[in-house]
Amino acid sequence: QAMGLYQAANNPDKTLEMARAVLKYDPSNAVALLTAAQMLAERTHDTDLDKDDRLAEASANAENALQHAGDVAKPPSMTPEQFAAVLSQLRGTAHEVLGTIAFKKLDYFTDIKEYNAAAAEEKEHTDAVVWLRLSVSHDKSGDYSTALAIVQKAIDTSEPNTPVRQLAEQEKAR
Repeated sequence: QAMGLYQAANNPDKTLEMARAVLKYDPSNAVALLTAAQMLAERTHDTDLDKDDRLAEASANAENALQHAGDVAKPPSMTPEQFAAVLSQLRGTAHEVLGTIAFKKLDYFTDIKEYNAAAAEEKEHTDAVVWLRLSVSHDKSGDYSTALAIVQKAIDTSEPNTPVRQLAEQEKAR
């Protein structure tokens, strides 16, 4: 519960700390695995001395979250359809994390594969950030026509006057 509260309060350091605490007692907790993976992947920079270790931990956590997604218990208040959507979102987010890790390692082939897997899981709920990152990955790999088509999806799925929309429009113009 504390992990979720820290995440809602936008405190990534405490969120990661709480996720790791959950994993000490429940190492196959898919939500804690995914939360830790997200915090590590998003907050690891090229200048971090422990970059490789942090990305390796994030990757292992995301892979384990995918492996244990089916172990998540359905809350009694959720319909089977709602629960299936939540599990798809969890798997999609795990693929997003793996895509982010591959991008940070400049492995655009894997990055594209993982972001496509995220979009396939999340279907119409795919976040504009995923489309933008996928577009940039295609651009970096030299596939400009695909990058242009995908950046339009980022624009279409983002809210006006948001940072992701502005970045997508800049990418399209570039």
